[in-house]
Amino acid sequence: MITFANASQYGNNAYIAPQANITDGLLDVVIVKRFPLYRSPVFAYQMFTKRMNKSSYVETFRAKKITITRKEAGYVHYDGEPGKMGAQLNIVVVPGALNVIIP
Repeated sequence: MITFANASQYGNNAYIAPQANITDGLLDVVIVKRFPLYRSPVFAYQMFTKRMNKSSYVETFRAKKITITRKEAGYVHYDGEPGKMGAQLNIVVVPGALNVIIP
C-alpha cells in the first residue's frame, strides 16, 4: 500500500503519517510493505499510538510531487472514496489551493 499524506491521520485517531505537517508544502509518502497476518495487532497498535514510522514494514519519505507508474489502470482509494485511475498517477502539492472559511 502507498499512502500520500498531507496530514498525519486517516481519521478516527488512526495515524498513518505521524510526522506529517499540513503546512510544510510536502506530502509524506508512506509505503506499507506486505506483513504477516499475525503482526496485525502490533500494526494496529502502532497506527493508533502514532508509531507507524517505527515499523520495519513501513517506509516513509517526503516530496512535493510523485509519479507512480503501474502496469495498468486500476482501483485507488482517494480521500475516503474508492475510484479507478490510469496507469500513471501524478501527485502534486498545490500550495494555497484550498480555501477554508471559518465563521
